[in-house]
Parts: sequence; structure tokens; C-alpha cells
Amino acid sequence: MRTFLHKTKHLACLIMLLVSSIGFAQAVILDQDFSTISGTGGNDGIWSGSAASNTQINFDGFEFTRGFKGDSCLKLGTGSALGNLKTPELTGLNGAATLTFRAGAWNSNNEKTQLKVRIEGGGSLSVTGVTLVKGAFSLYTVEISAGTTNSKIVFEGEQAANSRFFIDDIKVISQEDVAEGELSQIVNTAVQGVYNQVLNSPIQASNNPISFQVTGLLPNGITLVDNVFQGTPMQVGVFPVSVIVTNAVGVSEAVIMTVEIVKAIQLTEGLVDKVFPLGTLPFPLLEKTSANLNISYSSSAEDIVRISGNVLHMDGVGTATITAVQAGNENYEPYTTTFVVLVNEITNPGGDQCGFETFDGASFVSNTYGSGSFNGENGYIWNYVDLRNDALYQIDGKGAIMKAGSSLTTQLVNGIGDFSVKTRKAYSSSAPRKLELWINGTLKEIFEPVFEGGVDATVVVFQVTGINIADDVTLEIKSLGAQIALDDIIWTCYIAGESEETIWDGTNWSNGIPAANKKVIIDADFVSTTDLIAKSIQINPAKNLTLSSNHVLTVGDIDNRGSFIINDKAAVIQTATAINTGVVQVRKNSLPLKRLDYILWGSPVSGQNLYNFSPQTIEGRFYSYDTALNQFSTTGIHAATVFEGAKAFGVRAPNNFTEQPQIFEAAFEGVLNNGNYTIPVSAVGSGFNLIGNPYPSTIHADLFLAQNTNLSGAVYLYTNTNAFNEQTQNYAANNFAVYNTTGSVAADNSVQIPTAQLSVAQGFIVEALASSEVLFTNDMRVDSGAPFFNRNEPELEKHRIWMELKSPENSKNQTLVGYIEGATNQKDRMFDAVQLDQNTNSITSLLNDESLAIQGKSLPFSVDDEIALRFTAVSAGVFSLKIAAKDGLFAVDQKVYLKDALANTTVELTIADYVFTSAIGRFDNRFSLVFKEPNLSIDDMHSNSDIVVFQNNQILVVETGKALLNNIEIFDLNGRAIYHGKELNQTRFEFPYAAYSKGIYFIVIQSKSGQKMTKKLIF
Repeated sequence: MRTFLHKTKHLACLIMLLVSSIGFAQAVILDQDFSTISGTGGNDGIWSGSAASNTQINFDGFEFTRGFKGDSCLKLGTGSALGNLKTPELTGLNGAATLTFRAGAWNSNNEKTQLKVRIEGGGSLSVTGVTLVKGAFSLYTVEISAGTTNSKIVFEGEQAANSRFFIDDIKVISQEDVAEGELSQIVNTAVQGVYNQVLNSPIQASNNPISFQVTGLLPNGITLVDNVFQGTPMQVGVFPVSVIVTNAVGVSEAVIMTVEIVKAIQLTEGLVDKVFPLGTLPFPLLEKTSANLNISYSSSAEDIVRISGNVLHMDGVGTATITAVQAGNENYEPYTTTFVVLVNEITNPGGDQCGFETFDGASFVSNTYGSGSFNGENGYIWNYVDLRNDALYQIDGKGAIMKAGSSLTTQLVNGIGDFSVKTRKAYSSSAPRKLELWINGTLKEIFEPVFEGGVDATVVVFQVTGINIADDVTLEIKSLGAQIALDDIIWTCYIAGESEETIWDGTNWSNGIPAANKKVIIDADFVSTTDLIAKSIQINPAKNLTLSSNHVLTVGDIDNRGSFIINDKAAVIQTATAINTGVVQVRKNSLPLKRLDYILWGSPVSGQNLYNFSPQTIEGRFYSYDTALNQFSTTGIHAATVFEGAKAFGVRAPNNFTEQPQIFEAAFEGVLNNGNYTIPVSAVGSGFNLIGNPYPSTIHADLFLAQNTNLSGAVYLYTNTNAFNEQTQNYAANNFAVYNTTGSVAADNSVQIPTAQLSVAQGFIVEALASSEVLFTNDMRVDSGAPFFNRNEPELEKHRIWMELKSPENSKNQTLVGYIEGATNQKDRMFDAVQLDQNTNSITSLLNDESLAIQGKSLPFSVDDEIALRFTAVSAGVFSLKIAAKDGLFAVDQKVYLKDALANTTVELTIADYVFTSAIGRFDNRFSLVFKEPNLSIDDMHSNSDIVVFQNNQILVVETGKALLNNIEIFDLNGRAIYHGKELNQTRFEFPYAAYSKGIYFIVIQSKSGQKMTKKLIF
């Protein structure tokens, strides 16, 4: 069982179980997905080798011969022995039923692919076996006739040896009391897929289809299995095919269906903004896209960054924009992106420096390492340990060679600003080279250049900026690696007022508390007690920095050589060009989860392995989102999958969780994300895409949506508020909250109201208007504790009403209508949001036949407006509508009325809730919101009516004159019926109410002539 959100559940239940119109009474007899079996093989994509090697003895009434644990599935048989599986008795079966299951064969050359299927205990099957696919699950459907409550289904391999198979998702649904009816009809006439991406798209048909037949040319790689177009399409185009469907009544007429395969999007990694010092080694870029097509690069400034093939050469100081292009082909869309490369300047001797050393006056012993001192430039004395001359590996004339354990030290009298030294590889050893810069006995920087094999004359500059320490300074260079040559040491002077450094020693800061112009060095364990701000931060080896909950670190570069922990609800905000090194742990606590709950996660770090992130989650319960199929999918997810910037995954709670909700304490480990991130989004199919906040800080949804004009302008956030109903294959209510610039609406029955702040590691759904890329930038990052409008942007004028529908099951659903600055009365990208789940009891506004969870209306507000509402009832009974919240002029004195066209009634919602009854259905013309008092209020009699309602001595009296009463219903404010009288056939009705609680009640009166009215009562 591999589909996120329980089996066939697509985003917001967009694919529903079809119900026959010819009278089948269906009941689920057996439904087993083996989700608690934890092993390997099958659902995790492993179909051979050591997969499913652990024995499964028994399981939930099933009988085994040679059963083994797969990944939420079973494997039967061995290479030398036959395996079989027998279901429990099909209790409740009496007659016809449909058996469905997924199965696949072991993937080896001599493995058999026939799976035998038979029934014991009474009944017959439409087939005696099916043909399996090696290394992949397929869905099979078998019809059961004359089944009994004692029937059992048996699955067995083809022969004694080499007939191993995996099986999953066994389901038996009865079909009783078959009535004569209609032929099956094809419901969907178009299927769309993406080149080289798995397609699994069913043909939907009405009236209990039994079999399907397709005629015509399908795309290469696609076949029809039962009623499902399956496979990996390897051909782009539109393919019309003829389809007929058979049911118990007969064979339908042929229908032309189109199978369209669109071009795939090309992906890349690592093409983001970069910063290099002048003299950096040539830097190779990605050579090919995900489509294995060569990328072409160009530079806007060849004198600064020159490109040779896919290699960057840093030739000058400045900024160059690099453009990456791949033209695409018949199967892939074109790809293009740009990023910026900044090359920093290195100060040369004789330039603006405080001092330099060229080694021209050094007297090292040739070919022998020695220790001693020499008088250098500017009168500085240099002490050295294990140095020698560089006669064979010179950089700029005479220099020095260091080896592991070598050091070079001097005392600077005027402080230091920045530091640099030129280096190159000495000798041909392939061992790594490593230098350290120490200032006043504290490690300042580590330098680990990478050289080519053999002799390499490339010069690489070791540069450290922003040291800025006044007075006398001890400068020391240490070597911890193989031989390396040095020349042209340069340092600039201390400049008062510019960046300084302050060091934490475990008790005090050496140069005052951290500030925006200071480099912070953590040289002892430190736990934040308030927000921190620094120009940059360095955590020394074996030292620990902990950013406490609700604290914010605002900083440039982060160099973590020790341990850095960012606790839940803490945040790091950086400049766009800041560089991060070292692994950081970001902790994030979920809302309380039960064992089968899901959560959408993005990652604030790079390199975090997906399976290691939640090791107790079953491997088959990690999902990405397949936009073309409009469903969550495990395709392409495996043990090596890692979180990428802006990509999100659906992850089920750990399998050791219970039905008692508990918090999942997530921990992301990797290098902190910073700078720009792009992720492709597709408008194919539904257009819904799963993405995530890539930063270790909150981002503001309004800024994100304003930047990405290729999105519909709303974000959808998944909750676990409403449980999944296995019987109906549906959720009890909508589980998606929604936010846009107009406001937000919680998921049904939820108190979690989304805000504009998308938190650390938040995954969310967006709707793409066009296939392109979504861009995240540092400008979207905000301090979660600070008001957004501190950005000096005026708050939009808003006047809003939240309507709430209460259903017979006490489920609550909300919709928002708001008058807001910038909105129009047509569909607006930033102000209107569609309702995702339209298959539950719901109330939405209606615009151009589209259900809107949020609708923004233009200013100025007019009392003459009328807003159409769509009411959907999936269950019959008593409902109520009320105003759940309001702001702006609606919170002051503006009244809101609900018009019920069916009851010919208009009620003031600002006074009381409206209670009404409804049958199942979707009603687009019944309700609307109006804003001025109608000619007749609810307490007035209908025109041409003699109905009078009054109270006398705690007795409710209804008089109709000559008209006969038919039905009377009385409801309390919660929609509960306290009285229901039918076919009264009288002109006067009395109801004593002394025994009932004081409060607001409603009476619905219907006369024999069809007149109907609703009145509010106060007992």
C-alpha cells in the first residue's frame, strides 16, 4: 500500500470512489493493506537479492506457506519452494463480489510470472490466474460469483520453484441485489502524463464496469492493465484510442479517449549564487541536466568570470551573471536559469596594506627543514618551526615550504584588519593540504585547498577578512597537512569603527557583547539568553553554540567547526551572500500526531537524508507529490534520497507512535540553507505542487506569493484534524487550511488558523498557473516574533466575514468573504482561493461556477452587494449557518443577512444563527449574503399568508385561519430537533415549552397548500 493519505486519496480527495447507478448495494468484506508489516522488498522498489528475508509466521487471520516480511506487504515462496496465501473466511459475503489486489513477481531471469488464484468454501472466480510483472506491482481485478460466508481466496505461485511473488492491498467488496439497469459509460475521456515519469491513470466508468478494451496506438511504454493506463511513457504526443467498457448489462459504445504525454521538465542542482576570492582554482559546474542533456553556460563579464565548457575561471574582481541554458528536445522542455558569481579582491604588496612579507630576506636551509627566525619586511621578526626554501615550487620569487607540524609566527604592532597569503602545492603527494590562521592564540580560520594530482602550479589564495583587532597582535600560521608553498603574506591595518571581533571564553565577551559590526567567536560553550546579532560567527572545534527557543540570530557568514544547535521556534536570518560551512542541527517539533498521521516537511539544511530524518517511519510511507497524476507518490524515493532546497515530502508519523497523540521531535542535520532557491512547478493535470520553506527562519507568505506570479496566489497547509474513513474511502471533512492576502480559513473542525508566516521546515501545496520555477529569496525571510509591517509597508484595508456551516454530524466548515484593498470582483490571483475538497459538507462563495474558500471583493463596500454561496450536503439533516468571526466595518455596525431562496426567507445573521434542513446535493441557487434589511424581516408574515405565530402563558401557538397545517418542526440553536409533527391537518397548533431551556429556537411551518416559513423564537 503506497499511496499517501490512505490508499487512493489524492489531493483533497479529487478522485472519489464511483457509486453505481444501477442498484448495487456494496459492502467491504475484506480490506487488508499489510501496513504494519515491516521488512524490505516490494513497496520500497527492491525485488531481488536479500529482500524480504525475514519470515512472517501469521497475520490477522491469513494462512501462509513460506511467507516473508516485505515493505508493508508480503512475499510468498522461495527459489526452491512454493508459497501460497489464504485469506480469512469472507464473513458477510453472499453472492457476487469484486476482488482486487496488487501483486508483482520476484525480479530474476528464471522467475515464473503466473499467479494462480482460486476460491475455497463455495463460489467461483472469473479467472484462475493472472500474469505478473517482474519487479513492479500491478493492480488486478477478479469477479466472484456465488460466494458464501465460508469462502476463502487462495493465491499460489506457478510451480514448486522460482515462483516467488509479492502481494499487497487485498480487498473484497460485495455486490448484492443486482437490479437491471444501464450500460457502463466512460466518465473521463482524457489522460495526461509526463515523459519518462510513471503513469498510473485509471479509466473511470459508471454502472459497475467489469472489463475494458482499448483499440489504437498507445505511447511507447504504456499499456492498459484492467482499467488503468500504466507504465513509463517514452513518447511525447497526443494518442487517440477507442475504448469500450463491459458490465453486467452489456457492452458500451466505443468512446474516443486521448492519452496525452507532455514534455518533462529538466532539473539541475547547485546552480546558485557563489562567492570566490580572486585566484581560486577553476570551479566546475554541473555538466548535464536531469535529462542527461549538456548545459551551455555564458558569462555577462568574461573579464571577471571566464567560462570554458562547464568550468568557471575567476580572472578579475567584480560580479558576473552566469546563464545556464539547455534547449530541450522532443522529450524535454527547455531549461534556463541565471545566478551571480562575486569575485572578491585580494590586496597585493605595495597596495593598501599595513604590512607584508615576501620572504626575500629569509635564510632557510635548502632541501632541509629547520627552525629559527629571520628579519622580514617592515622590521618584523618571524619565528618558524620546520620550514625550508621553495626553490622548486616558487610562486613569486623566493618563498617558504611548510609540512605537517610547521608553524610561522610574528608580532604585529598596529593591529590587523584583513589577512591573505598565496599558496601552491609543493611536491606531488596526493595527501590533503591544510593551513590554520591563529590570532592571539585563538583559531581564526582553516584553509583546505584542493589541488590536481601530481605537480600542480596553481596558485590559491588563503584569505581571511574582517579580523579587525587593535593594538599588538600575535599572528601564527600552522600547517596540518602535506607540503605546501607560501609567499606574499599581506595584512591590512585595524580600522576603528569597522568590524571587530569578540570572543566568548565561557564567562565573558572579550570585546563587548555581539553586535552587527563584530565577528563573534565561540571559544567555549554558549547558550543564548536573548536574540543575537553579529557580522559573522565562528564556532571553534569541540565548542557548542545553542540558539534557544524563540531567539533569533541575525548574522552573515557562519563557520561551524564545533556544534551548533538551533532549537524549536528559534531562527537564523542571514544576508543573501552569506556563506555557511559545517553541519548544524535544526530542531523542529510537530503538532501532536497519531501513528497514521502525516505531515508535510521541507528542510532548512542541505544534505539531510530522508529516511534518517524519521527512522521509525516505514520506508514506504515517504511521499513526494505527482502533479500530473494529482496524487502523492513514492516513485523515485529510496534510501539515498535527501532533502533538496525548497522540495518537500509527506512523511507519516513514526510506526512506534500510538493512537494517543504525541509530538514528533524532528532534527535536521546539514549545512544551513541560505540565498536563492528555485524549484520547478508543473501546471500539468491539477497543477498542484508540493514545496517547502528552505530556510532556518520563517518566510512571509505575502512576499512569497507576490514574487511568484506563476502561482494562483494561495498556500494550502495540510492538517490531521479529520480522520480517514476506510468504509467510504474519504475523509470525514476537509483537511486543508488555506491562506492568501485576503486572509485565512482553517481546515474543517480545526482551531489551527494559518497566518502569513510559513514556519521553519513547513511544507505546503501551491497551484501553478504555468509550468515554470518558483523562487525563494532571503528578502522573504522574517523574524517570526516581529510584525511584518515593520517593513514600512502600509497594512491593506480589510473588512471580512467568516461564515461557518455546522452539519448534522457536528462537523464545522468555514468560508471567508472580504472586502480588501487591491481586489476586484473577478477572480484575483492574490485574493481568491479555491476550495480543495468539494466532497464534504461545505459552504463556499461562488464565482463563475467555482467554489472559493476565500473570496476578495473590491472596495468600496456597497450595501447593495449580493454574494452567491454554494452549499454542498453529503449527508441529509439539520444544518446551521452563522458568522464565526468578523472585522472592519462588519465588526462595528454593518449588518449581514442570509437569503434562503428555497425557504423564501431572509435572516439577520448578526443576531442569530440560521437553522435549516437539507437533502443531499449541491445547491448553487439557494443561499446568498446581502447587506441591507429586506422589505419583510423574518418576524413578518409572508405576503398573502394567514399564518400567525405567538406565545401565550409559555405555550407556543400557530394559527393559520382556514389553511390546514401539514408539517411543523422546531429546532434549538444547535440544530437539534425538539419536535417534528407530520400531516397535522389542523388550523391551530399548540406547543408547551416550559420544560425547555431558555434560549433561541426556530420553527419551520409548512401548510397543506405548500406555504413554508421559518421564524426565530425566544423561550
